[in-house]
Amino acid sequence: MNRTMRRMTWAAATMLVAAAPVGRAQALRLANGAPLSGEPVKATPEGLEIRTPRGEQTLPWETLSMGTRYRHQPGFRENISRILAGEDVAIEPPPLPVPSPVETTATPSSPATSFTPVTAQAQTPKPAPRPATPAAAAPMPFPEGTFANVKMASIFGLSFGPEPRDILYMGVEIPADKNARPDKLFVVSGDRRPETPVQAVPAINRSAGTYFEGMKWTGHREDHEIEAEIEVQYRGGARPSYTVAIRLNARKAGAPVRYYLLGREVPWASPPKAPPVTPVFATPSIKARFTEGGRKMIAMVKVGVWDILPVQGPADQQLQYEVVDARGRTIERGRVKIDESALRAKSEAWEKDLKRMKGGETYQVKLSMNLGELFGVAAFEQSITAIDLK
Repeated sequence: MNRTMRRMTWAAATMLVAAAPVGRAQALRLANGAPLSGEPVKATPEGLEIRTPRGEQTLPWETLSMGTRYRHQPGFRENISRILAGEDVAIEPPPLPVPSPVETTATPSSPATSFTPVTAQAQTPKPAPRPATPAAAAPMPFPEGTFANVKMASIFGLSFGPEPRDILYMGVEIPADKNARPDKLFVVSGDRRPETPVQAVPAINRSAGTYFEGMKWTGHREDHEIEAEIEVQYRGGARPSYTVAIRLNARKAGAPVRYYLLGREVPWASPPKAPPVTPVFATPSIKARFTEGGRKMIAMVKVGVWDILPVQGPADQQLQYEVVDARGRTIERGRVKIDESALRAKSEAWEKDLKRMKGGETYQVKLSMNLGELFGVAAFEQSITAIDLK
């Protein structure tokens, strides 16, 4: 990281932390800035456990924003300057406070733990600064010898649940020639045993890039039997990138449910950095903007980093919209439907012309989409003042 970028990153992080009002609940956010609807429960070595309308779930630290990690991840605050400087830092929780030798009490002591509940962190005295320790080597999910040059390996993970068996790690060896393409994708499960061979998926070269197909994950979630079919697109260049498409097929009591998910820029890392793990089941959201004087809606429906499209089952396959005037009257409502090809073409695939707005008047535009038991309900509301552009 160059010096200019380092100063910019540090300034942005300082403004983010300083702007947070003391003593007031702070919004939880993903690394891409998207807000999370949920209440923090506790910090764990694996991530932040939050309570959502669909139950409790743990989000890996790497998927959360810097401000959220600064407030909730033990050890992050003490190492923030090194993190912003681009160092590989093994974040360790602060040591537990040592009782005074003269203090006596009959109250039983709590079991020793390296992580404390999130709600108690604000009351815990800040520990004294500790000397910096060398960063530990990041875990490597692939066995030695998988990559001819491990320093050129590009690895990422997809998480379908909280257990190691719910994670699939995928990686390629980036060719030294930027115009060349990798010939195979390596795949392992998070609970792989030493005797289990690494899956090697051959490349399919097309004009748009290099594709890898045929990877699958099966398991259970929310009383559903799930099979995920995964397609990875690798795009080379100065900074390689991955687009991951998932066809999620589920059954509950014999009733089928199907989704199409598309992650356009799935994060990755090379050893010794730990591969980032992207959760598949995440908090749903709708983002929208309005053009042409507020009369054209352009929206996206997402779960975490994924664009999502319900294909079959009880989930809504159309985006519902409603326009309400200043007197609380609905002047327009309806549904917008798209197909897989439209979602592949662009993330902001949901478009609608709102024709009954009058110039100079303000309206509430409400959007919603029930994504079913596996994901929950996504909602959006914004005040729009229509403008006559003529």
